[in-house]
Amino acid sequence: MSLPETKRVNSAMLQNCIGEPVRFIGEFKSRQDTMATFLSSDKGLVTVAMNENSLYGTKFVEVIGNVNPDRSIAEWTSSNFGDDFDMETYDAMIVKAQKFPSVF
Repeated sequence: MSLPETKRVNSAMLQNCIGEPVRFIGEFKSRQDTMATFLSSDKGLVTVAMNENSLYGTKFVEVIGNVNPDRSIAEWTSSNFGDDFDMETYDAMIVKAQKFPSVF
């Protein structure tokens, strides 16, 4: 599956990305039916509408999908990112990437 270009986002950035494809990394917190909750790099909670192939096997997961009007993410695909990921550094990087997109 070929994916479109995506922005890396945290929870606060989702409101500016309604209807757009995004790339999100979060700490998996819980699942209820087909909805998953993640803790974002900026400490906000993000809801993901999982696809039928979702297998979150590690503490940190990258989700690529489209932002819904309620700021949840409709997952297209996901990747496990392991159990040790520096969310603070990652958040600083995505904030810089928004300010200086030509560098990233």
